[in-house]
Amino acid sequence: MEAIDPEVSVTCMNMSHGFDVPEPPCLTFLAIRPYHKLEDPLLQEMAKFAVLEQNKSEEQKDQGRKLEFIRIIKSMREAGTLHYITIEVQDVNAGKPVICQAMVARRYGDDGWYNFLRLFRDAPVSS
Repeated sequence: MEAIDPEVSVTCMNMSHGFDVPEPPCLTFLAIRPYHKLEDPLLQEMAKFAVLEQNKSEEQKDQGRKLEFIRIIKSMREAGTLHYITIEVQDVNAGKPVICQAMVARRYGDDGWYNFLRLFRDAPVSS
């Protein structure tokens, strides 16, 4: 396996905001890493949570958009609790699929585990 230059890894993370980062060259606790278990029930729950929360947002209501979860395309994970999830959703009003990205953190609070959405945006489409 070819080693990845750490500088390239940092550049990828900065350009993609953590959504498209190669495997780090060494074991680092806080490194963002690809998470390949896309069918993981916890990851599925987090992705659906992100779509639900986005549908509640004022921005979404103003645009008249309602999204429905279709599938997870890719996921990155940092320190086990912060997930960068690329999600395919159905824009119900437009009748077409849309690729979105969400950063969802899983945290432990007084009432147990909860999910926290930090970012939700339409993903840049590469040509």
